[in-house]
Amino acid sequence: MDYIPHSEKQTREMLGRLGLSSIDGLFSDIPAALRLKKEVNLPRGLTEQELVVKFQSLTGLNAVSPSRQVCLMGAGAYNHFIPSVIDSLVSRGEFLTAYTPYQPEISQGLLQSIWEFQEMICRLTGMEASNASHYDGATALAEALVMAANITGRTGIVLSGTVNPQYAEVCATYNMSGRLDLKSLKHGGGRSDLKALKSILDANTAAVVVQNPNWFGQIEDMAEAARLAHENGSLLISATNPLSLGLLKSPGECGADIAACEGQTLGIPLGFGGPYLGLLATKKKYIRNLPGRIVGRTVDIEGRTAYVLTLQAREQHIRREKASSNICSNQALAALRAGIYLSLMGDTGLRTIGSVCRDKAFRFFKSLTRPGLLRPAFDGPFFNEFCVRFPSAADRDRVRSKLAEEDILFGVPLGDPADGLLVAVTETVSEEDLDRTCRRVKELLHG
Repeated sequence: MDYIPHSEKQTREMLGRLGLSSIDGLFSDIPAALRLKKEVNLPRGLTEQELVVKFQSLTGLNAVSPSRQVCLMGAGAYNHFIPSVIDSLVSRGEFLTAYTPYQPEISQGLLQSIWEFQEMICRLTGMEASNASHYDGATALAEALVMAANITGRTGIVLSGTVNPQYAEVCATYNMSGRLDLKSLKHGGGRSDLKALKSILDANTAAVVVQNPNWFGQIEDMAEAARLAHENGSLLISATNPLSLGLLKSPGECGADIAACEGQTLGIPLGFGGPYLGLLATKKKYIRNLPGRIVGRTVDIEGRTAYVLTLQAREQHIRREKASSNICSNQALAALRAGIYLSLMGDTGLRTIGSVCRDKAFRFFKSLTRPGLLRPAFDGPFFNEFCVRFPSAADRDRVRSKLAEEDILFGVPLGDPADGLLVAVTETVSEEDLDRTCRRVKELLHG
C-alpha cells in the first residue's frame, strides 16, 4: 500500500511511537482479503477555479421542480410551496452553526426554538410529548418500534402492508439483530385488512403500525386499528403525513400511542433526497422511552424562563451499551424550518393548504378515471395522493417516459398492482398543468 506523506521524517516518527514498521500496520485489523491491492484510479487534483466550473456543469444537468417541471410524484416526498421568509431566517449564522446545545447558558435561543417546535408537533399530532427530531420519517418509525418493545416488554410488531415500502425496509434494517418479530398485515382494497389483524395479534405483540394516509394514498380506519391493538394490550403506532392533519383527525384523537411522521412537507425542500426531518411524538407516560433530544422549559435561580435538554442522561446519546437508542444527531436546523412554517401557516393555513391539495387531487382523479381513460386502483377516500391503473405496465411506462420528455413527472410506478401508478397533487401544480397532463395521457394511449 503506497502512501504519500507530508513529511517522511514525521511519518517515521509517528510509526516509531506506535511501534509499527510501516503504514500497513495501521490497517492490520482489516483482513488482507478485503484490502485493495491496486492503485485507486482517481483523476488529478483540481484547482478551486476548475472545481467550481466542474460542479457548475454538473448542477446544470439537474431539473429543479417546479421551475422547469410539473411534479406529480410523491410517495413520501412532496413538492410544496415554501415561504421565502423561512430561508431568510434559517440562514442566520447562529442557526447554521448551532451544535447540540449541551451548554444551556449559551444556547437559550436555539433551545427555545426547539422547545417551541416540540410544542407545535404535540399540538399537530394530538400527543403530549415530542422529541427534537430524527433523520427522517423512516428512522423515526423504526425508532418507534424499538420504543414500543421497550415500553411493553414484548417483541412482536405487526406492520401493515400499506406502510411505505422504504419505511418497511428501514425497519427491517434496524432489526438485523433479530430482536423484534416483524409480521406483515395484508391489505385489501388499498387499506389495512383490520379483520385479519385480530387473528395476527397475540400475547407477544408490542405494537401495530398503520400509515395514514397510507402508501396508496388511502385513508385508514385508525380508530378501529387502535381499538383492536388496545384490546390486545398492544400499542398503536401511526405513521403520518403531518400536512394532512390540517384536515384529518390527529393520531392522538384516533387513539394512537406513538406518532412517527416525515416532516419534509413542513417547509423543507425536496433537496435531491434530503436532509429531511423525522418527527416522533407520544403520550406523556412514555416520555422516558422517547429517543433523541428533548428540551424542557423551567426557571433559573432568578425566576427567569430557561430552556434545557432534559429527562435523559447523556449516555442516551453517546454510550451504545447503556442507551435505549443511539439516535443523537442534532436536526435542529430542519426542525427550525418546520417550526417557522407551522407558525406562519397556523391552523387556518394548514386547513387551507390541505383543502387545496385534496380538491385538486380529487378533480384530477375524476378526470383521469373518466370512461375510456384509466381505471381507479382503489375506491376508498384519499387526501392528495391516489392510485390509477393503466391497460398494462408497458403502457404506463411508455406514457410516463413520453411525459417526462415534456417536463411532466407523472407519478411513481407500483409493483402492486403491476400496472399501477401512484399520483400526488400539491398546491404547486396549476389546474392548467393538470388539464394538459390529462389531455396528453389520453392522446398517448389512444392516439
